[in-house]
Amino acid sequence: MGIIDYLDYIGIVAFAISGASTAIKKRMDYLGILIMAGVTAIGGGVIRDIIIRRDSLPIFFERYEYSLLILLTTAFVILTKGQIRWSFALDIFDALGLATFAIEAGITAISMELNFITFCFVSFITAVGGGIIRDLFAREIPHILRPREIYAVAAVGGSVCFWFLRQLIDLQVAAYICIALTFFTRLLCMRFRLALPTVKPPQARS
Repeated sequence: MGIIDYLDYIGIVAFAISGASTAIKKRMDYLGILIMAGVTAIGGGVIRDIIIRRDSLPIFFERYEYSLLILLTTAFVILTKGQIRWSFALDIFDALGLATFAIEAGITAISMELNFITFCFVSFITAVGGGIIRDLFAREIPHILRPREIYAVAAVGGSVCFWFLRQLIDLQVAAYICIALTFFTRLLCMRFRLALPTVKPPQARS
């Protein structure tokens, strides 16, 4: 089992916890929690595979262990309800899923010898796709569109660093460094409320 498999598992568990946590906050039933965990965990990866694996099914439908991971993770979240600070867990696991999937998708793109632009797009859509679906299902503005949030920028920034760093050092070492970079960038931006500038709309004339 290679580094892509390990990163896939980490990302699926992290985003499944994120999706299930959101479902609990929204007071969904058990089925709703499972659906939210599933779409958050696999959404970005399925979109990625549709784009770059046009002649075959998305990997999720070929590997049953992914479904098992989502089921076990959902059961864990349900059983530990009340013992974990869900708002804190949501931020942590969402950031971990974002970082892991961004770099994992980058490794996949490099293995397929895709160019830099395609590499960035694949990393981006894999990292944010599941979170967008989760937020839309929860009837919230997706993180990627919220003002005062560094979300997609963290994923793309980590991926770009990985593109160049893997040319200088071992690929696995570069991957773990850039996952940590993306993860902590996202958390630090939330902690200190760092954000990109916004454009103020013109004030209506009285």
